[in-house]
Amino acid sequence: PAGIPDPVIERLETAFRSGFETAEWEKLCSERGMEPVFMDRKQFKEFALSQARFFGEEVPELLRLKR
Repeated sequence: PAGIPDPVIERLETAFRSGFETAEWEKLCSERGMEPVFMDRKQFKEFALSQARFFGEEVPELLRLKR
């Protein structure tokens, strides 16, 4: 959420990065056919915005297709 102090965000980011580096997480992702890719807050924001743009354009197009 907006307004979280930077030190708290940095602490959370460090914790998530540590979680991504565990064998348990890698195994879970592998079992589900996923590749674990950690993104810091800047990278994740860019990814989320690009996905929102993509799906914002593609979903309306797909809904127009005749079935």
